[in-house]
Amino acid sequence: MREGIFGVAKKLYGVSFTQLKDIPVYQEDVVAYEVKEANGDHIGVIYMDFFPAPPNAAAPG
Repeated sequence: MREGIFGVAKKLYGVSFTQLKDIPVYQEDVVAYEVKEANGDHIGVIYMDFFPAPPNAAAPG
């Protein structure tokens, strides 16, 4: 799923995603990615959690 999402974003917008392993996350299943323009300029960081929360689960924080 990740590869599909990132592939579509790259094709449509020219952005790339690089996983960041040295950045704190709010839950162990969350993964952080740096987002860059095609020319290498930093856009930002995105946190992604691909696992559904159980019904009626409270949001973190």
